[in-house]
Amino acid sequence: MTASKFTPRPWCLGPYDQYMGHFYIDPLDRKTPPVAVAFMVDTLRTEAECKANACLIAAAPELYRALKEALESIIWMSGSSDFSPTGEAHRGWEKLQVQMESMTNVLAKARGETP
Repeated sequence: MTASKFTPRPWCLGPYDQYMGHFYIDPLDRKTPPVAVAFMVDTLRTEAECKANACLIAAAPELYRALKEALESIIWMSGSSDFSPTGEAHRGWEKLQVQMESMTNVLAKARGETP
């Protein structure tokens, strides 16, 4: 898998700037400037929705790492010599293969490799 280029450390929800209408997404250590800003770009977005979006953005590095590790574990388990699902497990394995492709695609999207 290609290495990620984004700020790797954990992020957290920073303060809300009521005047500007946005939340900061800060590095967890808060020793460096904000990583991103989640704006309320129009009046259709509430402060609560903007905060929820900012929380999702702040969780992105951990979500990326968890998904990457899960995919690596699945790939490792499926490569073992005693892995040969049958019956209902085989149908589950086919579904899991589709999910693995989805995981691979979303990780590539997070790295900026696909739109």
